Amino acid sequence: MPTRAIIRFQGRETANLPRRLGAWTSDVTTAMLGQARSNVREAGQYLASELRKTLTGERSGHRRKVPGTASTYYTASAPGEPPAVQLGNLRRSISVRDRGEPRSGVFAVLVGPRRLEDDYPARLELERNRPYVEPTLARSRRRLRRILEDGWE
Repeated sequence: MPTRAIIRFQGRETANLPRRLGAWTSDVTTAMLGQARSNVREAGQYLASELRKTLTGERSGHRRKVPGTASTYYTASAPGEPPAVQLGNLRRSISVRDRGEPRSGVFAVLVGPRRLEDDYPARLELERNRPYVEPTLARSRRRLRRILEDGWE
């Protein structure tokens, strides 16, 4: 990746240097901000997809009845495993929300469950030893870095 750029203006062009440089830097800045916004959003979508995958699949805990049903069962998660799916509310609540200040060049997305009743997602992760965010981040870190670095050659 280049660390320097040389821009050469010759002849008549140097008289218009301030005007031309201003327009050029504005175009470059606009392109860079667009690339940053795009990369952050793509990384957010990827992480949300990976979180949903983490919240899918069989677990190794006890077999239990799904609350509010007559005869539907699921296998609960054991401590240290991601939460088991009962009704799918947690998995469906995973979303990507824009955050940051685009005018100041700060782009961010918030990825994770929308607020469910009684802070259920946080309690699962932190109090009940059913981690799903941290393992997903650890597993996805390299790919997220590649997504964020893409397009900056």
